[in-house]
Amino acid sequence: MSLTQNLIQRTREWEIDLITIGDARPVHTKTYLVSRETPYRCGQRVHTEVEVDVFDPKVVLPTARSVIMLGVYTNGLDTIIPTTPDTPRGKIGPWTRIYSYLSEQMGDIAIEFLAESGYRSVFTNDLPYRAIAAQTGMGKISRNHFLYTKEFGSYIRLSCVVTDAPLETTYTDYDFTANECGSCRICERNCPTRSMCEDGTYLYDQCLHQLLQGKGDAKHGLPRKYWGVTESYLMRTGKCLEICRLNRNLVPRQSIPRFVKVFPEIDLPDSPELIPIVMATDAEMEKIVPYNCWKYGKNHIRQNAILALGQQKAKNAVNVLEACVNTCEHPLNARMAAWSLGEIGTIEARQALEKALKAATSEELQEELRNSLSKFSKE
Repeated sequence: MSLTQNLIQRTREWEIDLITIGDARPVHTKTYLVSRETPYRCGQRVHTEVEVDVFDPKVVLPTARSVIMLGVYTNGLDTIIPTTPDTPRGKIGPWTRIYSYLSEQMGDIAIEFLAESGYRSVFTNDLPYRAIAAQTGMGKISRNHFLYTKEFGSYIRLSCVVTDAPLETTYTDYDFTANECGSCRICERNCPTRSMCEDGTYLYDQCLHQLLQGKGDAKHGLPRKYWGVTESYLMRTGKCLEICRLNRNLVPRQSIPRFVKVFPEIDLPDSPELIPIVMATDAEMEKIVPYNCWKYGKNHIRQNAILALGQQKAKNAVNVLEACVNTCEHPLNARMAAWSLGEIGTIEARQALEKALKAATSEELQEELRNSLSKFSKE
């Protein structure tokens, strides 16, 4: 067998579901990411964009001859415990914990195999890997900008490896407007923050995925207009995947792929209890949610949990929200807790708001408390 065929066989042995290969030509892609502050590009550590919408693999590896795209089916790998009235729970976006662990470990399989034949390879997260995957025939890009295949929908974690190995390639002149969405706009209509536009543009700054991490419009704190649309998400939303019709009949994966050697905190669910998070210290937070969730900002998670309790109208959260209003050292957290008490709307919530208003010294907090109290009917 050829080097390429042996590589493909090795990836199959390690339960990597998809593999396609392109040559190391510059990658031409379309712009659909729009930011009000700076142009959003995929480069995080290495700036691989050499001209507008053109990304060069040789910036990653000057001797590059091939670009390998690997993919693994991820639906079912997250641990979800349903919420109940007595135990309100949040949701961690479906690719949060597996985002880096699966990608780099998947890449290591190809890197180690090619090293045995004397070739150098580098894992990178700095090329437009969804575009490369589409251009090499792995799948198509849907209206929500995720790559999808008929077998795995869009629950695919990708890994990109640049190598100097001369591999057989399958590059195509991909049409970025091609997909099977047709007239379906379910993702656009259900986008909580309306960050998906009719013309296909994705507004980075107001995407809930970014807001939950304190990015985009939430760079200086989540604006109040978004407080009622975060649903139960604590970090990185999965709304686009959850409502997509292309994902409706997927069979969840039953086990962690064989190539995964490190999958820490597997006993921590991706749906942690919300009430303990509200007043948790940083050390306590690490015992409640996985690292690949809290590394994006522990206080962001507290704030998202506070808002989730309000949106779930969690009656048993009144005490912890009252404590947050009165004692939290973060002014925005206190205001959010006041908002959530107003959303819960019980007699106990009103009493907590009235008591807090008498003690509050901050004008902003006082205003939020009054706003919440105005939601209660006059008796």
